[in-house]
Amino acid sequence: SSQPDGAVTVLLGDLWDAFQAYEKQQRQEYYLQYITVKRIERNGINELEVIDGQQRLTTLSILLSVLSASLNEHNISTDKLHYAIRTNFFTGHIYRKENLDELLIKTWDKLIDEDPAYNKQDIFYLFKAVHKIHAFLKSKPKDVVTEFWEYLLQYIKLIVNSVEKHVKSEDVFKNLNSNKIPLTEAELIKGLLITKLGRGEGK
Repeated sequence: SSQPDGAVTVLLGDLWDAFQAYEKQQRQEYYLQYITVKRIERNGINELEVIDGQQRLTTLSILLSVLSASLNEHNISTDKLHYAIRTNFFTGHIYRKENLDELLIKTWDKLIDEDPAYNKQDIFYLFKAVHKIHAFLKSKPKDVVTEFWEYLLQYIKLIVNSVEKHVKSEDVFKNLNSNKIPLTEAELIKGLLITKLGRGEGK
């Protein structure tokens, strides 16, 4: 896959292009690539384990967090993502406005000086993504940023591919990422139809 930093730039660019097309009334809904999940039960709570598409979900959560903080709006992504294998950097620094504002005035060196446990590549990616998204939004007029936020909430759709509980997550990930089962146009159309039916738009 591409470098995380590049992935943020690409996704942000795609979403902004989709928003501008919407503003010109060229199209409305914008579908992100498949996210593959598996329903699991952890400590008596039903959760969705993300098998593929974690980078997209992470970037989207950061974008929604930075947007809602800058506009003083409720952050719908708060506490939705939990990383099983690391300190939850989202809870401590990204989801809540006051924590995010504090993170935005810190340099990477200051952050890891205060907490050396954060000196990991994936935390560095999250830190860079927050700063990159914030800089991107700061360069836009506030009323346009508000419209962008409203557009994201209303028109950005995720197509979710849910696998059965008994299937091993590792096998699904391996198959998805080794081009053994490329997603065909027919499967994508099927996903769109199912999405529309789910919302009662189709017959």
